[in-house]
Amino acid sequence: MHQMLVEDLVGAPDLTVRGGKLPVLQGPGLGFELDQAAVERAARRFREDGPFNPF
Repeated sequence: MHQMLVEDLVGAPDLTVRGGKLPVLQGPGLGFELDQAAVERAARRFREDGPFNPF
């Protein structure tokens, strides 16, 4: 599903897969923080344009 996003919603840390691996996250909870501005932009695009439809 993430491949349908225009931009990454994770602010920190960098979750880029390298060599087929993702490092074990050390932060509390799930270990990452959302980029609130990116989430707001995605919500606005959804309200204005509707759901993504690749067909």
